[in-house]
Amino acid sequence: SFSDYIWGFSGGQVIYENNDYYIVLEECGLDLGAQNDYARQTSIEIAAGKGPDILYDDVLGEYSYGIFEKGGYADLSPYLESSGIEKEDFFPWVFGYGSSNGKVYGVMPSARFLLIGHGGVVMDAEVLGVNTEPDIETLTDALLARQGNEVFLADMDSMKVLELFLKGTEDLWGMVDWKNGVCDFDTELFPKILEAAKRYGDNGGGGDIEPLAEAEYYDVYQYLDRSLLAEKGKVRVGLLFDDGCHANLCTARIMMVNAASEQKEGAWEFIRFVLESRWERDVRSRYPGSREVFAALMEKELGKGTYAEGTSYYEYGKTNGFYPLTEERITQLEEILEDARFSPIRTKPILDIIYEEAAGYFGGVKDIDETIDVINNRVQVLLDEKTD
Repeated sequence: SFSDYIWGFSGGQVIYENNDYYIVLEECGLDLGAQNDYARQTSIEIAAGKGPDILYDDVLGEYSYGIFEKGGYADLSPYLESSGIEKEDFFPWVFGYGSSNGKVYGVMPSARFLLIGHGGVVMDAEVLGVNTEPDIETLTDALLARQGNEVFLADMDSMKVLELFLKGTEDLWGMVDWKNGVCDFDTELFPKILEAAKRYGDNGGGGDIEPLAEAEYYDVYQYLDRSLLAEKGKVRVGLLFDDGCHANLCTARIMMVNAASEQKEGAWEFIRFVLESRWERDVRSRYPGSREVFAALMEKELGKGTYAEGTSYYEYGKTNGFYPLTEERITQLEEILEDARFSPIRTKPILDIIYEEAAGYFGGVKDIDETIDVINNRVQVLLDEKTD
């Protein structure tokens, strides 16, 4: 939690002290209603030129995109440049959220991954008919060619399957032309995506249905390296971005600065403190943004000889689903971290439209042609409003 950055791990010991700035940590609790109320209230404050100096952990939720689009977050690149901190010392995602033209809007000192189990999705190569990561056409064609009652992934309903198919692509697989402000969902591909999502959603129909895919955990001891993928006959299928399959980063733990803050210098000083901290902690599916800290933690893990979880210890290779840590595994894990991506930001309002209209199709209220027509019209209206 954010309080980790202010308090130590020994009974609330203060580990950040400053004579010029006083930090107040404001929390809204775990109740979903309280979180939504806080997000709405805070977004109104920011729009009025007020609000907190630092926003953490995507606290604004569904309002975050609107604040971002209206310039509500400060560009931190001038502070980064003057600090002497080198971007190259960190994985690209540390400063990558919403960045464009050299601007930096968010800083994420450590990473956690999205999708079930904080990782990716793998599938048997025989299902796909290929031994390499598929593109979206290959994936949907393979699914639609199958017969029988199957689900894509356990506990992933049709809407979640649709989200998996769409949220990694910047132009919705070529269906949105951002430059010219036009869209076309009346394609050969989009009906396949909708049909596959509807057919393979785990929608609580009952029965013990074997899923076609399974979650992969990007735990240092559990993820499937290249040799394990080949040995098990598995291929990664999620999350698909425009240029292939990459680990999808959760926006939790991102720190962003209110553009209206009068204490940007102090806010950056605290963010810098977090970036430069070197706390030793166990590595599971959360990883430090600093390459130096990552290397040190991996060296420490190599020297353990056992994998520890709580008070139970597992000898390498003797527990199902856990694999011995090797230099080669560390190298490949580092490659995953280098290429990890955030989901595109500007597609959110379009995806909201698609999900809203797809619900009617999944529920049998609308047919697929009507659904696509409505999506096409609504998205085009949205694009027209953006270009006005």
